[in-house]
Amino acid sequence: MLKLFFTTSGKMTLEFEGLILGNHDKEPIFNAKSYITAPNKIILEAEDMKKFTDWGCIELLPVKDAKDKVIAITIGSDVWGWYGTAQIALEKDGQVVFNDNFQSGVKGPIGNANRFRTYPVLNV
Repeated sequence: MLKLFFTTSGKMTLEFEGLILGNHDKEPIFNAKSYITAPNKIILEAEDMKKFTDWGCIELLPVKDAKDKVIAITIGSDVWGWYGTAQIALEKDGQVVFNDNFQSGVKGPIGNANRFRTYPVLNV
């Protein structure tokens, strides 16, 4: 079984290719301004960008006959002069197999503060 743990201090979008959401084990409630799920997408936005939300936990199920399995994450901030942080962990059969965090750029007058990363999911 593959589980995804996630939290943010910004506005985070997770999109899944070759994977769909299964059981919602724990939904982030503390400091969550909005939390939206679709079969292949999660959007989580922190109320206070200076604090993290609760950790969420959702089961990921492989799509039959899907060639590639990918998690794509976008992180940003809606607060001027501030940044967002995304953190995820993947657990397979009770063992953490992947853990990463990264930050957006600082929201300001020029440029795009959003940061984007993709992660292949192997051996599911």
